[in-house]
Amino acid sequence: MIENIGINGQWSCTITRANGDLESFKQPNAIHQNLKDTITDALNSADANFSCGSNFHGNDGSGQGSNSSSLTGMGAGTAGISMSLSGLSGYYGMDSSVETNATSNGSSGYYCEWRGTIRVTQSYTVTAIFLGRNASGSTGAFNTIYATGSNWSNVALGDGDQMDIVWKVTIS
Repeated sequence: MIENIGINGQWSCTITRANGDLESFKQPNAIHQNLKDTITDALNSADANFSCGSNFHGNDGSGQGSNSSSLTGMGAGTAGISMSLSGLSGYYGMDSSVETNATSNGSSGYYCEWRGTIRVTQSYTVTAIFLGRNASGSTGAFNTIYATGSNWSNVALGDGDQMDIVWKVTIS
């Protein structure tokens, strides 16, 4: 029997505006070569550590609870969903989490879903989104990028808006 393995993904985004209006986006995403390389390396390693399931960025920018009242850069070594913002340098994190177990998708393979949330208290324009791990301490850029959003256009967020992203990667 000849077997093949494929990796694909998609992301979806829902923005809840301060006035209650909803905007939704959904697109396939580009699986980054880093993820493919890391899976290949893991097959040849006794110490396979390519998890994007822990050490998440934990600030949603809401100013509620332990979250600061503004978005914060990705901390050194953190994982999850990040974004670049117009006019600001570096990469900013979303309060990120992941499904704890890969779930069978029937004959279509296995998948994992990462989720990210931000609640803004001022205006921002999101120019790009990323899924990855091991953020750099100086820039917040991921050292291992798993996927990037495709065809992402500038999305304006205003005071009181919330953006939720679900990123699903399927291995089949």
